[in-house]
Amino acid sequence: MDEVVGQPASSREWNTIREDGSPFPAQEHPSLHTLRTGEPCSDVVMGICKSGGETAWIKINTRPLFAGGETRPRAAIISFADITERKRAEDHLRRTTALLDSIREAQSLYIGGMRDEGAERDADDTRPVFDALLRILISMTESEFGFLDEVMRDPDGTPYKVSLALSNIAWDSASSHLYEQLRGRQLEFRDLSTLAGLPATDQRPLIANDAPRDPRSKGLPAGHPPIRCFMGLPVRSRGEVVGVAGVANRQGGYDEEMAKFLEPFLSACAGIIEAIRLRARERAAAGALRASELFMQNVLESIPVPIFCKDREGRYLRINRAFESFLGKPEGEVAGKTVFEIWPADAARADHEKDQALLAHPGTQAYECVVRNARGEPRHVVFHKSTMANAEGAAAGLIGAIIDITDAKRAEQEREKLTEQLAQAQKLESVGRLAGGVAHDFNNMLNVILGHAEMARDDLPQNHPMRASLEEILKAAQRSANLTRQLLAYARRQTVMPRVLDLNETVEPMLKMLQRLIGENIELLWRPCSRLDPVRIDPSQIDQVLANLCVNARDAIGGGEGKVVIETAMAEYDEGYCSAHAGFEPGRFVQLAVGDDGCGMSQETLANIFEPFFTTKGVGEGTGLGLATVFGIVKQNGGFIEVQSEPGRGSTFRIHLPAYGAAQDGAAGEGASAAPARGCETILLVEDEPAILRMARTMLERMGYRVLAASAPSEAMRLAEEHAGRIDLLISDVVMPGMNGRELADRVLRRCPGLKSLFMSGYTADVIAHQGVLDSGVHFIQKPFSQRDLGAKVRAALERG
Repeated sequence: MDEVVGQPASSREWNTIREDGSPFPAQEHPSLHTLRTGEPCSDVVMGICKSGGETAWIKINTRPLFAGGETRPRAAIISFADITERKRAEDHLRRTTALLDSIREAQSLYIGGMRDEGAERDADDTRPVFDALLRILISMTESEFGFLDEVMRDPDGTPYKVSLALSNIAWDSASSHLYEQLRGRQLEFRDLSTLAGLPATDQRPLIANDAPRDPRSKGLPAGHPPIRCFMGLPVRSRGEVVGVAGVANRQGGYDEEMAKFLEPFLSACAGIIEAIRLRARERAAAGALRASELFMQNVLESIPVPIFCKDREGRYLRINRAFESFLGKPEGEVAGKTVFEIWPADAARADHEKDQALLAHPGTQAYECVVRNARGEPRHVVFHKSTMANAEGAAAGLIGAIIDITDAKRAEQEREKLTEQLAQAQKLESVGRLAGGVAHDFNNMLNVILGHAEMARDDLPQNHPMRASLEEILKAAQRSANLTRQLLAYARRQTVMPRVLDLNETVEPMLKMLQRLIGENIELLWRPCSRLDPVRIDPSQIDQVLANLCVNARDAIGGGEGKVVIETAMAEYDEGYCSAHAGFEPGRFVQLAVGDDGCGMSQETLANIFEPFFTTKGVGEGTGLGLATVFGIVKQNGGFIEVQSEPGRGSTFRIHLPAYGAAQDGAAGEGASAAPARGCETILLVEDEPAILRMARTMLERMGYRVLAASAPSEAMRLAEEHAGRIDLLISDVVMPGMNGRELADRVLRRCPGLKSLFMSGYTADVIAHQGVLDSGVHFIQKPFSQRDLGAKVRAALERG
């Protein structure tokens, strides 16, 4: 948001407006509406005025977020899209449309004034046309007044100006009378060294945004309205200045961009001036026809889109400069030829069929297609065509325009891509909220089941009949815990401890386990890359990725024989490659691929394989979280996945992980503690769930530790005061009411310097981890845990601090 607006989102200096320019009150913001009414808001457009004078435009969508059974929303989810470029394009289109309308109006004025083809013309005949042109010019530039003059030349070539149109600048009764007198005759201006005359001699636009102080200004007649700013524009026809247009007193002044924008309109004015000059010389039907052609030529050449005319046989009669540029051929090489001599065969055939359909049913036609320009680039275009009638009213040919919409198509594709990314992010957020909410309480309950079942089993002799039942309880509870971990992995909220590692060295020890996993009837091939950059990832996540992909490969092969290939490689992609391959990202990557020769997948299946709970397996055969877990792990580590598969031809999953720049990392080398699980130290145990507290206390005491148990942070603070200096380790739950585990550890540490800590939780909620990555130096055990796991973590925390 800061980048879009150009100032911090917390700034109170934002000035917001609606699309029509009126203020957009803060109290009417869509988020406040949603919070008040509980109703979502869609596609609300708001402008934000930047400090530099520009306006950033955004489109806002909001939806309410309810908690529990509440009827009023607790919060509003807000998303926005930057549509500044689209608004600029719309504004440019509006201005261009207005310009084209002005050119058409100029054409109509001229043609309407020339209907009497045989009549001679004088100044009064043409004045209404130029008065109208001046009004259009003043309106387009938002000026107060202006003039339109024709540039004439003496026999010796000396230029001078003759007034064609002049704004009413009367300021009192006397000047009003003078203005009417001046307007009644053609004024001549011989001195062209003034602001109003220099565009004729210099042949370029003149802009004076501080006219009174401009050294080129020669003052004004007594009582003349002040000129604060002025712009003079040469009116050219075929490279010759045939007139000068001037406008004054625009709010904010004038600039070169406006002068450039007005060139097509001035070309139309030049066409009229030239046409009138020609008509004045010829005064005949042939002259009128030539004038019309000259005018149309100026109009056609001034339009910045390709224009063409064809006869009934499809032969090109005329094209404009924009068409020449688009096609890469001059008009002389196109005129008299058909599309079959100009375009490739397929494009020519399709265009010819469209032409014939239009000529058979006269009217208008518009369709979209792809053609190649002069550089051979494919361009998305829209053809607009209309039939031309002859004197009898029958279709004599057609006229058309080619509108290039390639950039608009790309922008639309980018918007669709961003929309998909937003939907995916919202889906991840929803699953993350679900997983986070379930993980804490669900893992607490599983921990009680696992812990007590494990202790009960260990208390029984090996041949006791109840051991088998307890083993089944432990397996079922562990499978339930795995489901929660998979949900957290998909939502990228799994707590991990990444380290820098060699992917080959990490994968190779797993091969025997993976072979057992897929079965002896399937051949497992290992093809490591000899030179591989390191990556930074939690090794347990590599285990999860390979296990899930290999199980999927096994199921795709079925009960028969088959082959699974695991390989590593290096890959590097640039911006150009990524722009042509959706889903790829630029950079250097380490690639881990798992391929099989199984049944493969259809395109429909491929589109959904990473969706949580999507599965093609039978009921009870899969959870639908395997590939979702792989997707979450790869995204959490900044990578992406490429999938290639066809029905009957197997599948290959290529994991791309960012290559790590350094060869070492401080987190590397941590492993399980080699010290025995038992001990005699004093441990302060803090857990707000009574069942977990009792179970963990029992486990620790069975391992020989002295345990001070607290069911709340306040009780833990009291015990820390009473036993200051005698506590060796703090074991605390992370998410607790009133105070989280991190805050408790910080407070206890101030009373007991040197105290070591171990955190436990089913879901850390970013208290001790950020975006799932464990903070450096933090000891953590994931719920649910076994007595053996707890013992190992306790020794590691005590011995390593």
